[in-house]
Amino acid sequence: MPNKISGFEVGEEVSPGSAFRDHLNQLVDAVNSMAGGGREPLGLHPNELGTYTTPDSIGDNAEGSETADTATWDVWNQTAGKDGLEFYVYGRSVYNHAGDKILYGFKRKVTIDSIGHVRLVGAEERYTIDVLESC
Repeated sequence: MPNKISGFEVGEEVSPGSAFRDHLNQLVDAVNSMAGGGREPLGLHPNELGTYTTPDSIGDNAEGSETADTATWDVWNQTAGKDGLEFYVYGRSVYNHAGDKILYGFKRKVTIDSIGHVRLVGAEERYTIDVLESC
């Protein structure tokens, strides 16, 4: 039975124009719906843009700890001196039995501006999850 990670099957090829875009749109909707507690959405004209000169960051580019990161970001209550947010989105993993026998993960850096609009989605970055070892 295939494993599911972030809505994708492990090893599933995801083209930027299909499931990844839908997954990213769901993520954007989640970020934009942080208007809980009676706050209204920003309601800005779609052509108005915020800044992202010194964005805050959640998570890390490196593998990190096994403990869940509890950091949050609130578009209405941003860290002083920061504008926007950068974070990494896991997209897929691949293991090729006929290839180098290394389990790879692929991620993209997403940048959100100070008013909650996605401004940049970086190129896919490959990283090693695990390497097959002889028994």
